[in-house]
Amino acid sequence: MDIQPKLYSFGSFFKSTPRLMIPRFQREYSWEESNYKQYLDDMYHCLSIENGDLKTSDYFLGNMLFVPQNIKDPNNSIWDVIDGQQRLTTITILLSALAKTFAKNKETKQQAERIFDLYILPRDDDNEPQRIVRTKTSYPFFSNLIQDKEFALSDTSIEKSDSPKSEEEIELSKAYKFFLKAFEEARIRKDLSNQLDSNLLNSISYKDILTKIREQVLDTQFISIIVNSRSESYRLFESLNSKGKPLSNVDMIKNALFELLSQTEPSDFASDKWKELHDNLVGTEISLQDFYFLFWNSRYKNVSRKKLFSAFKNDIEKTTDSYKNFLENLVNSSKLLKEVVSPDLKYFKNKIEFKRFIDSMKRIETELSIRQARYISIALYDAYERKVLKCQDLENVGILLEDFLFAYTSITSGRANRYAGKFSSFARELHAVTKRDDAIKLIKELETDLAEKYPSKDQFIAGYKKLVYSSKGIKVSECMKTKYALRRLSDYYASNNYNLVEPTIEHIMPDNSDAPSISIGNLLLLEGPLNKEAERNNFSKKLDIFTKSKNDFVKNFVIEYQNCSDWNEEQISKRAEKLAELTYDSVLTSFKK
Repeated sequence: MDIQPKLYSFGSFFKSTPRLMIPRFQREYSWEESNYKQYLDDMYHCLSIENGDLKTSDYFLGNMLFVPQNIKDPNNSIWDVIDGQQRLTTITILLSALAKTFAKNKETKQQAERIFDLYILPRDDDNEPQRIVRTKTSYPFFSNLIQDKEFALSDTSIEKSDSPKSEEEIELSKAYKFFLKAFEEARIRKDLSNQLDSNLLNSISYKDILTKIREQVLDTQFISIIVNSRSESYRLFESLNSKGKPLSNVDMIKNALFELLSQTEPSDFASDKWKELHDNLVGTEISLQDFYFLFWNSRYKNVSRKKLFSAFKNDIEKTTDSYKNFLENLVNSSKLLKEVVSPDLKYFKNKIEFKRFIDSMKRIETELSIRQARYISIALYDAYERKVLKCQDLENVGILLEDFLFAYTSITSGRANRYAGKFSSFARELHAVTKRDDAIKLIKELETDLAEKYPSKDQFIAGYKKLVYSSKGIKVSECMKTKYALRRLSDYYASNNYNLVEPTIEHIMPDNSDAPSISIGNLLLLEGPLNKEAERNNFSKKLDIFTKSKNDFVKNFVIEYQNCSDWNEEQISKRAEKLAELTYDSVLTSFKK
């Protein structure tokens, strides 16, 4: 292997080397605040004050690995960045933020322009601007936010720039905002005073401080390693990461896919699919790392996050067709994840017969917030798309999951590891079957397995009576469970098509943030206007107001307690037990014994 190492400062490197390309197989920008804060702290700790002046000092930032795109003429070729992408991107962001800070003052506008003209966006022999660092994965967002000289040197707020959409764009935007905030005069003096004499620091102008930070960053040294072999670069990518954030398993899997699926003309299959994957995750609030873990365990076999890459190498045949099929499955699952996270009847062309399934999916995802169900949910959508399951099958599994998760997890706080393995194995088996009869058999086996774990009536009642709701001092997750329990009761009592829109929680005894007023035995689901009308009226007056409700759950309460002159702790306790028994025996029907 022909390796050419050379020691550079970043200032000399940016001014003397060809343009840099962060290639298609590279991981997205993933440095977090702790990473770039540590880098900035390191820069600050290199500064000292001597004879009233700020001085810089030596700092070494490790190795960086490059491969010229034109091996025969490397000095006139674009260099692919194999190792060092995170650091180069961060330094470019820092310099851009520093330039924008300089540009705020007319006296330092020239320094801002020089940062761009020398280190971010220099001009070629034809006087055309050329970005030093170019990226495939975040283009054009990175260029528009970080490398646009007109934007950086103007007083335009970052909030008026393009909104970040992907996970990578969000991280780039966060880093830029961090450095802009860090370079404000009050902040920078405060941070530097942690290591420098504040009295001496106060005698140094803000302009001189910014100038020395720029010098420290540009004087920082690293070893540039040029490898004149593209095939070797992919292998080195897996092992080299000298000063940056460690490569994740997903980073290495992406590298392996892109190494084999290297064809870029007439189209770049791997890049196009990877972009589609990222686009599908936008808005789900699920990271690529978490999604891939979910995907692998629901498709192939259960492995820990640390073993995802080795599992990929062992289980996925290293052929073009196999890798393409794997990538197709990954992207298709990401499409289905969007449906799971935000269930919508539109997916089923607004066919009303799918409403109960959609309702179950919504409740599991948003009210119960139990993420392990996503293993099965994605597999259900996939089986429906493959015509392996029908509408009634989806509905049956949906209510089965809903009933089990509410009783086992929400009410009795059962451990997720007792069912997570079954959820993922069921998903893997369902993905594999091609006939409905086989799928129905799997569903029956799932039902049997969950029935064995389903809590006893005594366990359920004990947990149910602990449900509470209050806007004061109770966790949102606890309130969501209680509201869910009340909604299930409301649905149970419903004898007409009336549905509460934006139902509110009514505390029959006024909420005083403590038992028994916050107990489920003291709660009703009530229309908002009636809840406001009832407020802190006495019990008798509240009953009169409750009679106006169209909700059968409330109507039943009025009938049952119409002869009560008062509402007290004993009645609340008895009602809580009664609601628990009713829910176990009649509302949760999937495991009725």
